[in-house]
Order: sequence, then structure tokens, then C-alpha cells
Amino acid sequence: MFVVSAFQVVLLLFLVDFVTISLSTDNVRPSEKPETWNITPLVKGATILGVASVLESLGLLFLGLNYFGLSNTAALNTFSFDMLLFGGLFTIFVVRERGNFWKSKPSRPLLIAIIADIVISSIISITGIPGLTPISPTNVMIALAWFFAFGLLVNDQLKTHLLKKPI
Repeated sequence: MFVVSAFQVVLLLFLVDFVTISLSTDNVRPSEKPETWNITPLVKGATILGVASVLESLGLLFLGLNYFGLSNTAALNTFSFDMLLFGGLFTIFVVRERGNFWKSKPSRPLLIAIIADIVISSIISITGIPGLTPISPTNVMIALAWFFAFGLLVNDQLKTHLLKKPI
């Protein structure tokens, strides 16, 4: 059993492409001095954030399987699709800024692309299309709220903490 189908991966890539393209217009603050790349702390920090993201996703998947009535494989695939998309979108806010994500305002095209992705994927997940079984609006909103909270609150704080001290 696959978490998401090949069609869902293609749809995910298609939706994320608009966000990826709009990243070139972003308003992040430039570094005040030339960058030096000490890769070891970056890899350690990325590993810690990656493990945290996996644990958060597994936690939501556990809740979906046991409490949200997603024992149907097709519905679970749609829920996983939303988890991958929302998790990725909120991760962009976390990694685009060294400090807290609110330190710089994202560019208008980036913000529009992210909001459009959330709206389009939510509509598709709720109504369903061939290859994507519909799930309840509540399940879509739970996934969105989960990754909003963990991405923008927990992971952002973890990132700023890891960047302030040597790992």
C-alpha cells in the first residue's frame, strides 16, 4: 500500500510548482555580511527539524486512523495528500527566514500562490476528483490547522533556538 498514489504525487508537484516559481519574488532580508557555510550545524539542525516533522506527521496520521474515521485506504490517501501539501507549504515559511517567520513579510506572489494552493487542494480534497477520494471538510481543516500550528509555531521556534546556539 502506498501513502499516496502516483497521480497524487503529480498533482502535488503541480500545485507546489506555482509556489516554487513565486519564491524568486520573495522578500527575505539579505545577510548583513558575506555568508560562510559551516555545513555541520546546518545538517544537524535540518536533521532535527526533519525528525520533528516526521513525528508530527505520524502523530496526525495516528489521529486520522484512530479518531477521524479514516480507516478507508482511499480516504487515508487523500488525508496524506493534504498532510504532504500543507506540511510543505508551512515549511516554506519556516525556512525562508533565519529568525522567526514573521520577521519578514512574504512577497505578494508567494503569499497568493500558497493561499491558492491551500484553497484549491482543500476544494479538491472535499469534493474529490478521479484519483482523489473526498474526505470531510473537518478532516481537511484539521490537517491544515495541525501543520499551521506545528509548522509556524513549534518548528519555527525550534529552528530559531537551533540557529541561536551551536548544535
